[in-house]
Amino acid sequence: MEIEVDTEDVCLKNIDNIEEYNDLEIIKAETLSIIKAIEDDGIDLSDTYEISHILSAIDFKSLEDCAIEIDALFSGLNYDGPDEFEEDGEPVFEVRLLMDSKIDIDEIYPAIIKIVECCNKHNVAYDGWGVNFLDEDE
Repeated sequence: MEIEVDTEDVCLKNIDNIEEYNDLEIIKAETLSIIKAIEDDGIDLSDTYEISHILSAIDFKSLEDCAIEIDALFSGLNYDGPDEFEEDGEPVFEVRLLMDSKIDIDEIYPAIIKIVECCNKHNVAYDGWGVNFLDEDE
Protein backbone atom coordinates (compact mmCIF):
# COMPACT_ATOMS: atom_id res chain seq x y z
CA MET A 1 0.00 0.00 0.00
CA GLU A 2 1.33 3.44 -0.89
CA ILE A 3 -0.22 6.62 0.44
CA GLU A 4 0.64 10.11 -0.74
CA VAL A 5 -0.37 13.55 0.34
CA ASP A 6 -0.79 15.64 -2.76
CA THR A 7 -1.53 19.31 -3.16
CA GLU A 8 -4.14 20.46 -5.68
CA ASP A 9 -3.55 19.08 -9.18
CA VAL A 10 -2.52 22.23 -11.07
CA CYS A 11 -0.49 22.58 -14.24
CA LEU A 12 2.87 24.07 -13.22
CA LYS A 13 2.93 26.62 -16.02
CA ASN A 14 -0.35 28.04 -14.65
CA ILE A 15 1.03 28.76 -11.17
CA ASP A 16 1.39 32.52 -10.77
CA ASN A 17 2.49 32.51 -7.13
CA ILE A 18 4.54 29.55 -5.91
CA GLU A 19 4.11 30.55 -2.26
CA GLU A 20 0.33 30.35 -2.60
CA TYR A 21 0.66 26.94 -4.26
CA ASN A 22 3.04 25.75 -1.52
CA ASP A 23 0.58 26.82 1.21
CA LEU A 24 1.93 25.41 4.49
CA GLU A 25 -1.45 25.56 6.24
CA ILE A 26 -3.02 23.38 3.55
CA ILE A 27 -0.03 21.04 3.52
CA LYS A 28 -0.20 20.69 7.33
CA ALA A 29 -3.94 19.95 7.25
CA GLU A 30 -3.40 17.32 4.54
CA THR A 31 -0.51 15.85 6.51
CA LEU A 32 -2.61 15.56 9.68
CA SER A 33 -5.42 13.97 7.68
CA ILE A 34 -3.20 11.40 6.04
CA ILE A 35 -1.45 10.53 9.33
CA LYS A 36 -4.89 9.92 10.86
CA ALA A 37 -5.86 7.70 7.91
CA ILE A 38 -2.62 5.73 8.25
CA GLU A 39 -3.24 5.30 11.97
CA ASP A 40 -6.83 4.20 11.30
CA ASP A 41 -5.45 1.55 8.92
CA GLY A 42 -3.51 0.06 11.84
CA ILE A 43 -0.03 1.04 10.63
CA ASP A 44 2.53 1.28 13.45
CA LEU A 45 3.37 4.98 13.55
CA SER A 46 6.33 4.42 15.88
CA ASP A 47 8.26 2.57 13.17
CA THR A 48 10.59 4.45 10.85
CA TYR A 49 9.62 4.57 7.17
CA GLU A 50 11.09 6.04 4.01
CA ILE A 51 9.22 9.28 3.34
CA SER A 52 9.29 10.62 -0.22
CA HIS A 53 8.89 14.39 -0.64
CA ILE A 54 7.99 15.27 -4.24
CA LEU A 55 9.28 18.44 -5.90
CA SER A 56 8.66 19.63 -9.44
CA ALA A 57 9.56 22.56 -11.66
CA ILE A 58 9.46 23.64 -15.27
CA ASP A 59 13.08 24.80 -15.04
CA PHE A 60 15.60 22.02 -14.37
CA LYS A 61 18.24 24.41 -12.98
CA SER A 62 15.76 25.74 -10.38
CA LEU A 63 14.92 22.19 -9.30
CA GLU A 64 18.60 21.26 -9.14
CA ASP A 65 19.50 24.36 -7.08
CA CYS A 66 16.62 23.67 -4.72
CA ALA A 67 17.62 20.03 -4.24
CA ILE A 68 21.24 21.02 -3.55
CA GLU A 69 20.13 23.52 -0.90
CA ILE A 70 17.81 20.97 0.73
CA ASP A 71 20.57 18.36 0.68
CA ALA A 72 22.70 20.68 2.83
CA LEU A 73 19.90 20.85 5.43
CA PHE A 74 19.39 17.13 6.02
CA SER A 75 21.76 14.28 6.71
CA GLY A 76 20.98 10.90 5.16
CA LEU A 77 18.94 12.38 2.31
CA ASN A 78 18.64 10.32 -0.86
CA TYR A 79 17.07 11.10 -4.22
CA ASP A 80 14.88 9.38 -6.76
CA GLY A 81 15.07 11.11 -10.11
CA PRO A 82 15.20 13.58 -11.59
CA ASP A 83 12.48 12.50 -13.96
CA GLU A 84 11.13 14.42 -16.92
CA PHE A 85 7.56 14.26 -18.19
CA GLU A 86 5.20 16.43 -20.19
CA GLU A 87 2.36 18.46 -18.76
CA ASP A 88 0.14 20.19 -21.35
CA GLY A 89 2.90 19.68 -23.91
CA GLU A 90 5.56 21.34 -21.73
CA PRO A 91 8.49 19.58 -20.02
CA VAL A 92 8.31 19.23 -16.24
CA PHE A 93 11.11 17.96 -14.02
CA GLU A 94 10.48 16.05 -10.81
CA VAL A 95 12.64 14.73 -8.02
CA ARG A 96 11.74 12.74 -4.91
CA LEU A 97 13.68 13.48 -1.76
CA LEU A 98 13.88 10.33 0.35
CA MET A 99 14.37 10.46 4.09
CA ASP A 100 13.70 8.17 7.00
CA SER A 101 11.08 9.36 9.47
CA LYS A 102 8.39 8.21 11.80
CA ILE A 103 4.89 9.01 10.60
CA ASP A 104 4.47 11.77 13.14
CA ILE A 105 3.51 15.39 12.58
CA ASP A 106 6.33 16.52 14.88
CA GLU A 107 8.89 14.81 12.63
CA ILE A 108 7.40 15.23 9.17
CA TYR A 109 6.09 18.80 9.35
CA PRO A 110 9.34 20.52 10.43
CA ALA A 111 11.05 18.86 7.46
CA ILE A 112 8.22 20.04 5.18
CA ILE A 113 8.66 23.63 6.40
CA LYS A 114 12.38 23.60 5.53
CA ILE A 115 11.74 21.95 2.17
CA VAL A 116 8.94 24.38 1.25
CA GLU A 117 11.07 27.39 2.22
CA CYS A 118 13.71 26.21 -0.27
CA CYS A 119 11.04 25.47 -2.87
CA ASN A 120 9.63 28.98 -2.56
CA LYS A 121 13.10 30.49 -2.88
CA HIS A 122 13.77 28.57 -6.12
CA ASN A 123 10.25 28.67 -7.64
CA VAL A 124 9.75 24.93 -7.21
CA ALA A 125 6.43 23.22 -6.45
CA TYR A 126 6.14 21.03 -3.36
CA ASP A 127 3.82 18.29 -4.61
CA GLY A 128 3.32 16.44 -1.36
CA TRP A 129 4.83 13.45 0.35
CA GLY A 130 4.31 9.74 0.34
CA VAL A 131 5.38 6.57 2.07
CA ASN A 132 5.55 3.03 0.79
CA PHE A 133 4.48 0.36 3.27
CA LEU A 134 5.35 -2.63 1.08
CA ASP A 135 7.72 -5.15 2.58
CA GLU A 136 10.82 -5.92 0.53
CA ASP A 137 9.43 -9.47 0.04
CA GLU A 138 6.20 -8.22 -1.58
